[in-house]
Amino acid sequence: MNKNNQVQPEKVQSQTEIGRGQRGLRGFLRRMPVGARVLKSTLAMVTAMLLGDALGIGAIFTSSSALWGMQPTMGESISGARKMMKMQFISFIPTFVLGFTIGPNLVSIALAVLLIFQIGIRMKLTGQVTVGIASAIFILSSPPSAFLRQAVLRSVGVLIGLMVAILINRLIAPPRYREAMVRQAVWLNRILMSNFRGSVEAYLQDKPWTAAECQAGEASMHREIAKFDKLFNHFKTEQGMVWEDAGDSEEKQNPEHVFFGEYRDFCHDLMMRSKENWSLIQEKERRLKRWKEEIPTDLDRNVSQIVLEAMDRLENCNKELVSKIMGGPPLPFENPHVWKEMDKLLLQWHTESGQSRHDLHHLVEVSLVSYRIRWSLKNVLDLLIMEPCQMAVVLPEKE
Repeated sequence: MNKNNQVQPEKVQSQTEIGRGQRGLRGFLRRMPVGARVLKSTLAMVTAMLLGDALGIGAIFTSSSALWGMQPTMGESISGARKMMKMQFISFIPTFVLGFTIGPNLVSIALAVLLIFQIGIRMKLTGQVTVGIASAIFILSSPPSAFLRQAVLRSVGVLIGLMVAILINRLIAPPRYREAMVRQAVWLNRILMSNFRGSVEAYLQDKPWTAAECQAGEASMHREIAKFDKLFNHFKTEQGMVWEDAGDSEEKQNPEHVFFGEYRDFCHDLMMRSKENWSLIQEKERRLKRWKEEIPTDLDRNVSQIVLEAMDRLENCNKELVSKIMGGPPLPFENPHVWKEMDKLLLQWHTESGQSRHDLHHLVEVSLVSYRIRWSLKNVLDLLIMEPCQMAVVLPEKE
């Protein structure tokens, strides 16, 4: 056996100990009354201040940028640092022009602030405008002979603070949003699928939800989707990559970013279909009261049964989708074959019904419910065959 291919026991043990240390540190920070980012921001600020004093730059230059550079993810830290340095250098242009023409006074400072604001708005750097303004104030508060020195000190100080923040964010309990996002995706799936099935059964069984139940269900779905959206946005920038160009083709993007983006759209659609079913139930209740003198034909039990079978098939495929999201192995699946039988039963029921207004509306409503199940099932099947076929394993969170 080639010695180069052998894994040294000491190296494996060292990597294992580092992994345990990182997990232990993250667990300790989660139990703290303040968040990990607050502690890391404090550490970055103190470190940057010490470096600023040691290098003779000044703690005020390095500490503020260190706080700016500590973002929820590595990608956001790097993107923010790039924008901050860009705004820093752009602000030097009007600052030097005004300083050498008007001179260092309140008038030049006021004009510099106005110009930097306009430049930041035009270049979509409004979040970094304060960095440019602070640089202009420090430079224009010094004599002309010290303009260049102040600009260099300010730039070096900002760069040191940003580098300290990025390194601390990367090395000390780095953010791990993928696991949290996956667990939230599974929990969101459970809530959405439960509400969707409840809306289908409520229609078939003529048991409408109360207004309070509908409002509570809708609020719960919106709340959980918002949590998933937040974690998904952090996940996209977790590895230091920020997709700022919306025109990029999907081939250039991380396959998991594309998959979970489609999954997010599926969750939004499933929520809307549940709400549409609730509205359909309420409309059916109003229709029965409005035309109470007409007796509708009872819906054939076979039709209800076939709708519920389609719902069962949707839930089975959805379990395979959850397994894929959690990192389970790809499972073979078959497309559902319930729609031809559904057509036969609906045609038979329509032929035997009294052709009243109730029956016509009922036929349309059953078709709407069935097609919402059908399109939800199609969405799930599309996600099952979408890349990546095999995802990283995420263990269920211990209760």
